[in-house]
Amino acid sequence: MSPPTYSLLVGYVRILGNVVHAIQIKTKLCQLVEVMMERRDDLSFCQEMKFRNKMVEYLTDWVMGTSNQASDDDIKCLTRDLDQASMEAVVSLLAGLPLQPEEGDGVELMEAKSQLFLK
Repeated sequence: MSPPTYSLLVGYVRILGNVVHAIQIKTKLCQLVEVMMERRDDLSFCQEMKFRNKMVEYLTDWVMGTSNQASDDDIKCLTRDLDQASMEAVVSLLAGLPLQPEEGDGVELMEAKSQLFLK
C-alpha cells in the first residue's frame, strides 16, 4: 500500500535541507497545515488522528532541527519565521487531539503516551 499523499509531500520537503527556498517552502507548508486544521470540518480526512500525530512529529522535528544553526542573518530570520509557523501549526494540530501512540511500537501503552506527552 502506498503512503498517503501528505507523507510523500512532507518527505520531499524534509530532504530539501535548510537552504533559503527550502525554509520558505517549509514555512508555507506549516501555514497550509494551520489553515487545513481551521477548516477541518469542511475537509474529508481519512485517519485524521494518525495524520495529526504524524504532522506534529514532522513539524516539531523541523523546529528542533533548525533552531540557532544558521550563520547568515537572512537564514536566521527565515528560520525564526519557520519556527513560529511550525509552532502555530502544531498548536492547531494538537487542539483536542488525544494522545494516541502508533500501533506496533512494542511499548506499553501508558509509556508510549507518556513519551508523546513529553515530546
